[in-house]
Amino acid sequence: MTPKMASSNARNGQLRDARCYPRYRARLPITIFMADGETAIVYSGLISMRGMELNCDKKTTIKVLCKDLPTPPKAPPSINFSIELPAEPPVTISGKLKLLNSRRIAESHYVLGAEYQHLSKTELDQLASFLEECTPVP
Repeated sequence: MTPKMASSNARNGQLRDARCYPRYRARLPITIFMADGETAIVYSGLISMRGMELNCDKKTTIKVLCKDLPTPPKAPPSINFSIELPAEPPVTISGKLKLLNSRRIAESHYVLGAEYQHLSKTELDQLASFLEECTPVP
């Protein structure tokens, strides 16, 4: 759908959600590995088969977005992550996240939107199995 068509549909009262997968609320600890070798624990807000939202403090957000570098990269960086899904036994999924957007919620609370990159079929199946137990966000 072109931007012109999208705005036309919005004017006619037809709002369309462009997401391909339902989103679920899940507050799960996520370990992120930054370019400088540091790690940080952040928490998911929403999670789907395509990606997730990361709740971060200001310091972590600055490091993840490489804003602390003398010359920050022009494109948003990708970061390595690891998440342990509650299951019996627990399931760990590790991979790369491509950062899509960031927004400030409060003075020191940021939400980063990220999309999975390079997850194996097994990891995707494990994620799908976990999400089946969750309730979608309306």
